[in-house]
Amino acid sequence: MVLASQADHIILHRSTLFGGDPVGIVDSTTPYKEINWTVGIWNWPIKVSCPERAILELVAELRGNSDFEYVDLIFEHLIRLRPQLLMRLLLACRSVKVRRLFFVFADRHKHDWLEFLEPKQIDFGSGPRALVGGGAFHPTYHISLPNFLLDTSYEDESIF
Repeated sequence: MVLASQADHIILHRSTLFGGDPVGIVDSTTPYKEINWTVGIWNWPIKVSCPERAILELVAELRGNSDFEYVDLIFEHLIRLRPQLLMRLLLACRSVKVRRLFFVFADRHKHDWLEFLEPKQIDFGSGPRALVGGGAFHPTYHISLPNFLLDTSYEDESIF
C-alpha cells in the first residue's frame, strides 16, 4: 500500500510480504548514526527497509509496463547487495510472484552477488503466473512479463 509519494522517495507499508519477520528492517538504533532517522519534535525512531528488503517490497508493487521499466532501471544499479541477507529475505518472502520476479531481474542484470544465491533452496511455487496481458512467457520462471524483459537468448532451464 502506498502511503505517500514524493519526487525523491516512496513510502510503502507492507506487513504481509514477510509475515511479520523483521529481517532487513533498520531503525535509529542501527550503526548508521551519521543519518538522523527520527521524526518530529519527540525524535520518534523511523524504521526503514534495507536495500535488499526494499527491492523485494518494490517488486511486490509491480503493476504495469512502466513500473517494470522503473524496477529494471533500479535493478541495474543494485551492485552491492548482500547475498546472505538476500537469501534470508527470499526464504522469508511469502510471495511466489516476488521470488520469481526477483530472479527474472537478477538473471537479467547478472550482478556479482547473484552467484552466491541458492535458487534451489527457494520455493517458486508451481504452475505459471500471469502478470501482464499480451506479455511474453519467461521459460525459466514460468511467468508472463512485458516483452522488453525477455532476452531471446535464454535457454530453457526451467525451475519446474
